[in-house]
Amino acid sequence: MLKQVGTKVLRTVGAPIAIPALMALSFSSASYADWVGGVTTDVDTDGVGLVVEHHWPVSWTYGALSGRWGVAGRIDEDRDAFFGAGVTGEYRFAQRWYIEMSFMPGLYHRGETDLGGTVHFRTMIGLGVDVSDKIGLGLTIDHMSNGGIQSKNPGSDALMLRIKFR
Repeated sequence: MLKQVGTKVLRTVGAPIAIPALMALSFSSASYADWVGGVTTDVDTDGVGLVVEHHWPVSWTYGALSGRWGVAGRIDEDRDAFFGAGVTGEYRFAQRWYIEMSFMPGLYHRGETDLGGTVHFRTMIGLGVDVSDKIGLGLTIDHMSNGGIQSKNPGSDALMLRIKFR
C-alpha cells in the first residue's frame, strides 16, 4: 500500500514534495523501522553537531547484507545544515556486530563553512554493536561533498557516535 501511495504522490507532486510526504506516511510503520540519533564532530574544524536519521523497514537483502531507504538531517554549531535521502545498508558479520553504510544525496545550507553549492552527497561507513535487541551503538565516519559539480569542492569529513533505536 505504501508503495502505491508513494508512486501516486511522486507522479502528482514530484520528488521535492514527495519525500517529506512519504516520511510522514512511514511513521505508521515505525515499529519496523529504525531511528538514529548521533553526535558528530567535523574532522577539519572540530565543530560539533547533531544528526537524526529515519530508516524505513528493510527493502532488500542479500545474505548478511540488508538495504533500506532512509533520510538524514544534520546541523552543527556553526549553523551548517544538511538534509538528504537515499540508501542505507547494514552488513551483519557476527551475532551482535554490524557494519553500516549509506549514500544520501541532499541539500546543504551554508552557515560558516562553504562547501561549494547546495547539492551535496553524503557517504557514511561505520561499525556498530547491538547492546540489546532494540538498541545499537555505532561509530561512523562520513564524507560530504558536491562531487565536483561545482568548481569549489573542499568536502567535509566527520566522526559520529550513533545510537540506533529499532
